[in-house]
Amino acid sequence: MSSRNFKYSKDNVINPGVGSQRVLEVVCRSICMGKQNFMARCSLNRAKYCAILVAEIVVRNLEAERPRFLCFPFRRASPYTSKMNELVHFLPAQKKAAAKKATSPVVKVVPASRTNDPARTMAGILEVATKEFAAKGLSGARIDAIAAATQTSKRMIYYYFGSKQGLYVAVLEESYRRMRAIESEQHLQDLAPEAALRKLVEFTFDHHQGNPDYIRLVMNENMERGVYLAQSKTIRELNVPAIESIRNLYDRGVAQGVFRPGLDPIDIHASISALTFFNVSNQHTFGLIFKHDGQTPAALAARRQSVVELIVRFVWC
Repeated sequence: MSSRNFKYSKDNVINPGVGSQRVLEVVCRSICMGKQNFMARCSLNRAKYCAILVAEIVVRNLEAERPRFLCFPFRRASPYTSKMNELVHFLPAQKKAAAKKATSPVVKVVPASRTNDPARTMAGILEVATKEFAAKGLSGARIDAIAAATQTSKRMIYYYFGSKQGLYVAVLEESYRRMRAIESEQHLQDLAPEAALRKLVEFTFDHHQGNPDYIRLVMNENMERGVYLAQSKTIRELNVPAIESIRNLYDRGVAQGVFRPGLDPIDIHASISALTFFNVSNQHTFGLIFKHDGQTPAALAARRQSVVELIVRFVWC
Protein backbone atom coordinates (compact mmCIF):
# COMPACT_ATOMS: atom_id res chain seq x y z
CA MET A 1 0.00 0.00 0.00
CA SER A 2 1.45 3.36 -0.97
CA SER A 3 0.93 6.66 0.77
CA ARG A 4 -1.01 8.03 -2.19
CA ASN A 5 -3.74 5.32 -1.88
CA PHE A 6 -4.19 5.80 1.84
CA LYS A 7 -7.26 7.70 3.03
CA TYR A 8 -6.24 10.34 5.58
CA SER A 9 -8.86 10.97 8.25
CA LYS A 10 -9.01 12.10 11.84
CA ASP A 11 -10.08 8.61 12.96
CA ASN A 12 -7.02 7.05 11.38
CA VAL A 13 -4.77 9.52 13.20
CA ILE A 14 -6.36 9.24 16.63
CA ASN A 15 -6.80 5.47 16.42
CA PRO A 16 -4.10 4.35 14.03
CA GLY A 17 -4.83 1.04 12.51
CA VAL A 18 -3.27 -1.14 9.90
CA GLY A 19 -3.58 1.50 7.23
CA SER A 20 -1.93 4.26 9.22
CA GLN A 21 0.73 1.84 10.41
CA ARG A 22 1.53 0.99 6.80
CA VAL A 23 1.69 4.65 5.75
CA LEU A 24 4.07 5.39 8.62
CA GLU A 25 6.30 2.50 7.56
CA VAL A 26 6.36 3.81 3.99
CA VAL A 27 7.22 7.33 5.20
CA CYS A 28 9.98 6.21 7.54
CA ARG A 29 11.42 3.68 5.13
CA SER A 30 11.54 6.31 2.40
CA ILE A 31 13.39 8.73 4.69
CA CYS A 32 15.81 6.04 5.90
CA MET A 33 16.54 5.00 2.31
CA GLY A 34 17.56 8.52 1.42
CA LYS A 35 14.35 9.67 -0.25
CA GLN A 36 14.51 13.01 1.49
CA ASN A 37 12.09 14.61 -1.00
CA PHE A 38 9.30 12.20 -0.08
CA MET A 39 7.74 14.60 2.40
CA ALA A 40 8.18 17.45 -0.02
CA ARG A 41 5.91 15.70 -2.53
CA CYS A 42 3.18 15.33 0.09
CA SER A 43 0.56 17.98 0.59
CA LEU A 44 0.51 20.06 3.75
CA ASN A 45 -2.34 18.02 5.25
CA ARG A 46 -0.62 14.74 4.47
CA ALA A 47 2.60 16.01 6.04
CA LYS A 48 0.69 16.95 9.19
CA TYR A 49 -0.94 13.54 9.36
CA CYS A 50 2.40 11.79 8.86
CA ALA A 51 4.01 13.83 11.66
CA ILE A 52 1.15 12.96 14.02
CA LEU A 53 1.39 9.29 13.07
CA VAL A 54 5.14 9.26 13.74
CA ALA A 55 4.68 10.83 17.17
CA GLU A 56 1.89 8.41 18.06
CA ILE A 57 3.77 5.30 17.04
CA VAL A 58 6.98 6.45 18.78
CA VAL A 59 5.07 6.93 22.04
CA ARG A 60 3.41 3.55 21.74
CA ASN A 61 6.72 1.80 21.08
CA LEU A 62 8.49 3.54 23.97
CA GLU A 63 5.68 2.58 26.33
CA ALA A 64 5.91 -1.01 25.21
CA GLU A 65 9.77 -0.90 25.52
CA ARG A 66 10.06 -2.65 22.20
CA PRO A 67 13.64 -3.45 21.17
CA ARG A 68 12.85 -2.64 17.55
CA PHE A 69 10.99 0.17 15.85
CA LEU A 70 8.15 -0.43 13.36
CA CYS A 71 9.47 -3.79 12.25
CA PHE A 72 12.52 -2.18 10.62
CA PRO A 73 15.06 -4.72 9.43
CA PHE A 74 17.53 -3.74 12.22
CA ARG A 75 19.56 -6.24 14.22
CA ARG A 76 18.11 -7.44 17.47
CA ALA A 77 19.07 -5.03 20.23
CA SER A 78 21.26 -6.36 22.99
CA PRO A 79 20.03 -6.19 26.61
CA TYR A 80 22.50 -3.36 27.19
CA THR A 81 21.06 -1.41 24.24
CA SER A 82 17.51 -1.87 25.43
CA LYS A 83 18.45 -0.35 28.78
CA MET A 84 20.26 2.66 27.40
CA ASN A 85 17.18 4.88 27.78
CA GLU A 86 17.04 4.25 31.54
CA LEU A 87 18.42 7.03 33.74
CA VAL A 88 21.08 5.91 36.17
CA HIS A 89 19.82 7.99 39.08
CA PHE A 90 16.36 6.46 38.67
CA LEU A 91 17.62 2.89 39.18
CA PRO A 92 16.18 1.25 42.26
CA ALA A 93 18.44 1.00 45.27
CA GLN A 94 18.63 -2.77 44.88
CA LYS A 95 19.88 -2.47 41.30
CA LYS A 96 22.47 0.10 42.35
CA ALA A 97 23.75 -2.18 45.10
CA ALA A 98 23.88 -5.16 42.74
CA ALA A 99 25.69 -3.17 40.06
CA LYS A 100 28.19 -1.92 42.64
CA LYS A 101 28.78 -5.45 43.90
CA ALA A 102 29.19 -6.86 40.40
CA THR A 103 31.73 -4.22 39.44
CA SER A 104 35.23 -5.60 39.71
CA PRO A 105 37.35 -3.74 42.27
CA VAL A 106 39.85 -1.26 40.90
CA VAL A 107 43.38 -2.40 41.60
CA LYS A 108 45.52 0.57 42.53
CA VAL A 109 49.05 0.14 41.25
CA VAL A 110 51.48 1.75 43.64
CA PRO A 111 54.72 2.65 41.87
CA ALA A 112 57.97 1.60 43.40
CA SER A 113 59.22 4.18 45.80
CA ARG A 114 62.17 6.27 44.70
CA THR A 115 64.94 7.35 46.96
CA ASN A 116 64.96 11.11 47.18
CA ASP A 117 68.71 11.58 46.97
CA PRO A 118 69.62 14.60 44.82
CA ALA A 119 73.36 14.11 45.32
CA ARG A 120 73.18 10.54 44.07
CA THR A 121 71.02 11.54 41.13
CA MET A 122 73.41 14.32 40.12
CA ALA A 123 76.41 11.99 40.46
CA GLY A 124 74.74 9.47 38.13
CA ILE A 125 73.93 12.18 35.58
CA LEU A 126 77.50 13.50 35.69
CA GLU A 127 78.94 10.01 35.18
CA VAL A 128 76.88 9.37 32.06
CA ALA A 129 77.28 12.93 30.77
CA THR A 130 81.08 12.61 31.06
CA LYS A 131 81.09 9.73 28.59
CA GLU A 132 78.60 11.48 26.30
CA PHE A 133 80.55 14.75 26.12
CA ALA A 134 83.89 12.97 25.87
CA ALA A 135 82.72 10.86 22.95
CA LYS A 136 80.74 13.50 21.01
CA GLY A 137 81.80 16.89 22.30
CA LEU A 138 79.48 19.65 23.40
CA SER A 139 77.71 20.07 20.05
CA GLY A 140 77.29 16.35 19.38
CA ALA A 141 76.14 15.27 22.83
CA ARG A 142 72.40 14.81 23.37
CA ILE A 143 70.50 15.44 26.59
CA ASP A 144 67.93 12.84 25.48
CA ALA A 145 70.61 10.16 25.45
CA ILE A 146 71.86 11.17 28.90
CA ALA A 147 68.31 11.16 30.31
CA ALA A 148 67.60 7.72 28.83
CA ALA A 149 70.85 6.23 30.15
CA THR A 150 70.24 7.59 33.66
CA GLN A 151 66.50 6.78 33.64
CA THR A 152 65.70 10.39 34.42
CA SER A 153 64.12 13.16 32.38
CA LYS A 154 65.35 16.21 30.53
CA ARG A 155 63.38 18.34 32.93
CA MET A 156 65.25 16.87 35.90
CA ILE A 157 68.63 17.44 34.21
CA TYR A 158 67.73 21.04 33.48
CA TYR A 159 66.47 21.42 37.05
CA TYR A 160 69.86 20.41 38.47
CA PHE A 161 72.19 21.95 35.87
CA GLY A 162 70.19 24.70 34.19
CA SER A 163 71.09 23.89 30.58
CA LYS A 164 73.16 21.67 28.36
CA GLN A 165 76.07 24.09 28.66
CA GLY A 166 75.65 24.12 32.44
CA LEU A 167 75.87 20.33 32.50
CA TYR A 168 78.99 20.45 30.31
CA VAL A 169 80.70 22.90 32.70
CA ALA A 170 79.72 20.70 35.65
CA VAL A 171 81.31 17.70 33.90
CA LEU A 172 84.55 19.65 33.39
CA GLU A 173 84.57 20.73 37.03
CA GLU A 174 83.95 17.20 38.28
CA SER A 175 86.74 15.80 36.09
CA TYR A 176 89.30 18.29 37.40
CA ARG A 177 88.04 17.93 40.97
CA ARG A 178 88.43 14.16 40.87
CA MET A 179 91.96 14.37 39.54
CA ARG A 180 93.07 16.98 42.10
CA ALA A 181 91.43 15.05 44.93
CA ILE A 182 93.44 11.93 44.09
CA GLU A 183 96.56 14.00 43.60
CA SER A 184 96.22 15.47 47.09
CA GLU A 185 96.25 11.96 48.53
CA GLN A 186 99.85 11.39 47.37
CA HIS A 187 101.23 13.27 50.42
CA LEU A 188 104.15 14.70 48.47
CA GLN A 189 105.13 16.94 51.34
CA ASP A 190 106.13 13.86 53.36
CA LEU A 191 108.64 12.70 50.71
CA ALA A 192 112.10 13.92 49.72
CA PRO A 193 112.04 16.42 46.82
CA GLU A 194 113.24 14.00 44.13
CA ALA A 195 111.02 11.14 45.37
CA ALA A 196 108.08 13.51 45.53
CA LEU A 197 108.67 14.67 41.96
CA ARG A 198 108.94 11.09 40.70
CA LYS A 199 105.73 10.11 42.44
CA LEU A 200 103.91 13.14 41.01
CA VAL A 201 104.96 12.28 37.45
CA GLU A 202 104.05 8.61 37.89
CA PHE A 203 100.64 9.52 39.29
CA THR A 204 99.91 11.92 36.43
CA PHE A 205 100.96 9.36 33.83
CA ASP A 206 98.78 6.64 35.40
CA HIS A 207 95.79 8.95 35.81
CA HIS A 208 95.80 10.07 32.19
CA GLN A 209 96.32 6.52 30.94
CA GLY A 210 93.42 5.23 33.02
CA ASN A 211 91.04 8.11 32.25
CA PRO A 212 90.87 8.64 28.49
CA ASP A 213 87.53 10.47 28.89
CA TYR A 214 89.33 13.17 30.86
CA ILE A 215 91.83 13.59 28.01
CA ARG A 216 89.02 13.83 25.44
CA LEU A 217 87.16 16.40 27.53
CA VAL A 218 90.26 18.58 27.71
CA MET A 219 90.81 18.20 23.96
CA ASN A 220 87.19 19.12 23.24
CA GLU A 221 87.36 22.17 25.47
CA ASN A 222 90.50 23.29 23.67
CA MET A 223 88.56 23.03 20.42
CA GLU A 224 85.99 25.31 22.07
CA ARG A 225 88.94 27.64 22.86
CA GLY A 226 88.31 27.32 26.58
CA VAL A 227 85.08 29.35 26.44
CA TYR A 228 83.19 27.19 28.93
CA LEU A 229 86.14 26.50 31.21
CA ALA A 230 86.51 30.28 31.57
CA GLN A 231 82.99 30.40 33.01
CA SER A 232 84.02 28.26 35.97
CA LYS A 233 85.80 29.73 38.95
CA THR A 234 85.88 26.28 40.52
CA ILE A 235 88.31 24.86 37.96
CA ARG A 236 90.77 27.71 38.44
CA GLU A 237 90.58 27.30 42.20
CA LEU A 238 91.09 23.53 41.90
CA ASN A 239 94.34 23.97 39.97
CA VAL A 240 95.91 26.45 42.40
CA PRO A 241 96.91 23.66 44.87
CA ALA A 242 98.50 21.70 42.02
CA ILE A 243 100.91 24.54 41.25
CA GLU A 244 101.55 25.18 44.95
CA SER A 245 102.42 21.51 45.45
CA ILE A 246 105.06 21.66 42.69
CA ARG A 247 106.36 24.97 44.01
CA ASN A 248 106.84 23.53 47.52
CA LEU A 249 108.71 20.41 46.42
CA TYR A 250 110.81 22.39 43.97
CA ASP A 251 111.76 25.00 46.57
CA ARG A 252 112.72 22.23 48.96
CA GLY A 253 114.84 20.64 46.24
CA VAL A 254 116.58 23.93 45.48
CA ALA A 255 117.22 24.55 49.17
CA GLN A 256 118.77 21.08 49.50
CA GLY A 257 120.87 21.55 46.37
CA VAL A 258 119.05 18.80 44.48
CA PHE A 259 117.26 20.94 41.86
CA ARG A 260 118.73 23.76 39.87
CA PRO A 261 117.31 27.19 40.59
CA GLY A 262 115.51 29.52 38.22
CA LEU A 263 112.71 27.24 37.06
CA ASP A 264 109.05 28.21 37.02
CA PRO A 265 106.70 25.75 38.79
CA ILE A 266 104.11 26.38 36.04
CA ASP A 267 106.69 25.39 33.43
CA ILE A 268 107.44 22.18 35.32
CA HIS A 269 103.70 21.44 35.50
CA ALA A 270 103.33 22.10 31.74
CA SER A 271 106.20 19.70 30.97
CA ILE A 272 104.65 16.95 33.10
CA SER A 273 101.23 17.48 31.48
CA ALA A 274 102.61 17.50 27.94
CA LEU A 275 104.59 14.26 28.28
CA THR A 276 101.81 12.34 30.07
CA PHE A 277 98.98 13.77 27.92
CA PHE A 278 100.47 12.95 24.51
CA ASN A 279 100.63 9.21 25.11
CA VAL A 280 96.82 9.12 25.33
CA SER A 281 95.66 11.95 23.07
CA ASN A 282 97.85 10.97 20.09
CA GLN A 283 98.00 7.21 20.54
CA HIS A 284 95.97 6.41 17.41
CA THR A 285 97.63 8.77 14.93
CA PHE A 286 101.11 8.18 16.34
CA GLY A 287 100.66 4.40 16.33
CA LEU A 288 99.35 4.33 12.74
CA ILE A 289 102.03 6.62 11.34
CA PHE A 290 104.95 4.82 12.92
CA LYS A 291 103.40 1.33 13.04
CA HIS A 292 104.00 1.23 16.77
CA ASP A 293 101.64 -0.10 19.43
CA GLY A 294 102.39 2.04 22.43
CA GLN A 295 99.52 0.60 24.50
CA THR A 296 101.00 -2.78 25.33
CA PRO A 297 101.96 -3.29 28.99
CA ALA A 298 105.67 -3.39 28.11
CA ALA A 299 105.47 -0.24 25.97
CA LEU A 300 103.50 1.64 28.63
CA ALA A 301 105.96 0.70 31.37
CA ALA A 302 108.93 1.81 29.26
CA ARG A 303 107.25 5.07 28.30
CA ARG A 304 106.29 5.78 31.91
CA GLN A 305 109.88 5.37 33.05
CA SER A 306 111.15 7.58 30.24
CA VAL A 307 108.76 10.42 31.13
CA VAL A 308 109.79 10.27 34.80
CA GLU A 309 113.49 10.43 33.93
CA LEU A 310 112.97 13.31 31.50
CA ILE A 311 111.26 15.45 34.13
CA VAL A 312 113.68 14.61 36.96
CA ARG A 313 116.75 15.30 34.81
CA PHE A 314 115.18 18.53 33.64
CA VAL A 315 115.23 19.94 37.20
CA TRP A 316 118.44 18.30 38.41
CA CYS A 317 121.44 20.44 39.18
